[in-house]
Amino acid sequence: VVGDELVEVDKSYSVVLESPSHATLDKGVGTGTIVENDTATVSIAKSGDAAEEGLDAGEFTVTLTKLVESAVVVNYNVGGTATGGTDYTNLSGSVTIPAKTSTAQIGVTPQQDDMVEGTETVEVTLSGTDNSRVTVDTLPSNQTASVSITDNDNAVVGVTATVNTTEEGSLSAGQYTITMTKEAQSAVIVYYDVTGSATPGSDYTSLGSSVTIPAGSKSVTVDVASIQDEIVEGSEDVTLTLSGTNNANVTVDPVEEYQSATVSITDDDEAEISIEATQANAAENGEGDPT
Repeated sequence: VVGDELVEVDKSYSVVLESPSHATLDKGVGTGTIVENDTATVSIAKSGDAAEEGLDAGEFTVTLTKLVESAVVVNYNVGGTATGGTDYTNLSGSVTIPAKTSTAQIGVTPQQDDMVEGTETVEVTLSGTDNSRVTVDTLPSNQTASVSITDNDNAVVGVTATVNTTEEGSLSAGQYTITMTKEAQSAVIVYYDVTGSATPGSDYTSLGSSVTIPAGSKSVTVDVASIQDEIVEGSEDVTLTLSGTNNANVTVDPVEEYQSATVSITDDDEAEISIEATQANAAENGEGDPT
C-alpha cells in the first residue's frame, strides 16, 4: 500500500491464486480493505468586497486543506446587514468543490437601488459538508467571513414652510416640511437652528433642535404652535435653518433657498389710547385756586 495525501473512501481489493505447482488450491481468492486515513478541513475567507457602483461583485473563497477524490458539497448559512434579494442576489446555501480541486468561490452580486443605506455586509458561515472525512475548520475566524457592499446612493435634505402663517393662539399651527431626495434604510436625524423675532416659550412652543425622518420615509413635519398672550407685538417670525444630519450620506441641500424657511405669527392683540383729565379746573395765568 502506497500512502498519499488524497482524501478517499475505504477501498477493497482481491488476490486471486492460479495454477499452483505441486499443490491443490483450497481457496483461490482472498479479499482485503485499504482503510483510508486521510481527512481534510474546509475554511472560508473573503477574496473581494462588492460595490453597488458599477455592480462590482464581491467574493468568498472556500478552501480544502487536502484534495478529495470526489466532489465535496459545502453548506453554509448567510447573515449580515445586507438583505438577500434586495441588496444582492440570493445565495444558494451551498457550494461544490470539484473532485481533486482545493477551492471554490461564492460570488456576491450587488443589486442597484435608490435607497441611502451606507456600507452593508454579507456574512457567510460554513455549517458542514456531505463528506464525513471533510469537516469545517475549528478556528472561528476560518468558519465565517464577511464581504462589504459599498453603497453609491446619497441624498440631500431641505426645508420649506408649507404653512407659512399662523395667528397667535390659533389651533391651526404653522408648519415646516423637511424633505430628503431619497429614502434611507435607517432613521435620519436632521439638526437645525431656530431664530427670528418671536420668542420660544412665550410666542410659540419651543421646536427643539432636531427632528427624525423615519426609516423608509422621505419627509417629516415640524409644527409651529403659537401661544396666546395679552401683549401687543405685531407680527413676529420664526426661522428654521438646517445645520446637518447624523448620516454622512445625507447632507443639507446646497441650494440656499432650501436651507431655511420662515413662519410668521400674526398678533391678534389691540390696545386703545384714551385721555382723562386728572385736574378738572385750572386758573387763568396759573393764578388762583383752580378749585
